[in-house]
Amino acid sequence: MESYTAENTTFSLETAGEEQLQSAGKWARFVGIVFIIFGSVLLFATILLLANFSSLMNEVIQLNGISEEMIDMLEKGGKYFIAFALILSAAVLFVNGVLLFRFGSYSNQYIRHKNESTLIASFENLKRYIYFSFIMACISAVLSLISTFVFFGS
Repeated sequence: MESYTAENTTFSLETAGEEQLQSAGKWARFVGIVFIIFGSVLLFATILLLANFSSLMNEVIQLNGISEEMIDMLEKGGKYFIAFALILSAAVLFVNGVLLFRFGSYSNQYIRHKNESTLIASFENLKRYIYFSFIMACISAVLSLISTFVFFGS
């Protein structure tokens, strides 16, 4: 059986592989930039929400007629829970955006310079993106199940 050693091998992609990597890298950079922009907008909206929370509450009360208990809950700490959830969502968008952007950038560098370390770095960022997305999807699924049982189970 033949053993693999990194010293005596060189790696390069065929033309079709390079084209696919270039296309995937461009899309990853685009989606990464969009995620970073959405995260920034969400963070800015959170800041505006916290700065104008009382006036927004007055408008919501006039439109929907919220009960006094709900108003008290929101004024005491609910706004901070909402802000925390929005900031956490913005952080997830930023992390995903940065990982995708790095994958696209490193894959583009590989296409230009044919340096194997940039190809490895690009796939490391893609691997981190997939791991992080999988963990977030599992957490989201568990929280969805819990909320389903809490709201509809009684």
